[in-house]
Amino acid sequence: MSSHAPSGPTIDAWLITGIPGAGKTTAARLLAERLERAVIIEGDLLQGWIVSGNVWPGQEPAAESARQIHLNMRNQCLLAQSYAAAGFTPIIDYVIISQADLHEYRQRLPGLAVHLVVLHPGQGVVIARESAREKSQRHKQKHGLTIGEQFAHLEAPLVEQLTGTGLWIDNATLAPPATVDLILTHRQRARLD
Repeated sequence: MSSHAPSGPTIDAWLITGIPGAGKTTAARLLAERLERAVIIEGDLLQGWIVSGNVWPGQEPAAESARQIHLNMRNQCLLAQSYAAAGFTPIIDYVIISQADLHEYRQRLPGLAVHLVVLHPGQGVVIARESAREKSQRHKQKHGLTIGEQFAHLEAPLVEQLTGTGLWIDNATLAPPATVDLILTHRQRARLD
C-alpha cells in the first residue's frame, strides 16, 4: 500500500517552435485562446526586457549571445513553472533548434507534461511571409535583410536535430486556426515522454 497522496491533474506545458517567421506567435496566441486558462511566454519579449547589454541571438559577441539565450530559456521556464503552479497552461514561444536545448527545457519543467510543436512551412514560405510583412511595415532589419532571410539558415539544424520529435506541422498553406485545430487534435503526438 502506497503512502503517497494522489497527485492532482497533470498541467500541460507547450513549446511552440520553428524558425523565425514560421507562425509561432500567432499559433501560440490562438492555442491559448482555445484553452481554459493559458498564458503565452514569448522569448523575444523577455529578451527585449534587457535594456543595457542586450545581445540578440545571432549577434556578436557570440559567447554573450549564447549566454543570454540560455538565460532567456531559464527565465521562460521559471515563469512557466510559476503560472503552472497557479493553474495556467504555459505556452512558450521560442526558437528551439537542438536536442540539447530541448533537453534543457525538459529538465527545467519537471512535473509538467511537456508538448513540442514544430511549425515547418519551409524557409521559402517564411522568407516570402516576412518580406511581405516588412514591406507593409516599411522597414528592413540590419544589413537590408528581412528576418526570414537572416534566420533561414536555422531550418537545417532544426530539421537535422528535431525531426521525429514532437508534432511537426507543415503550415505553409494552413490558416492559423486550422494549425491550432491540428495541434489540439494531435496533442498526444506532441507530448514528449
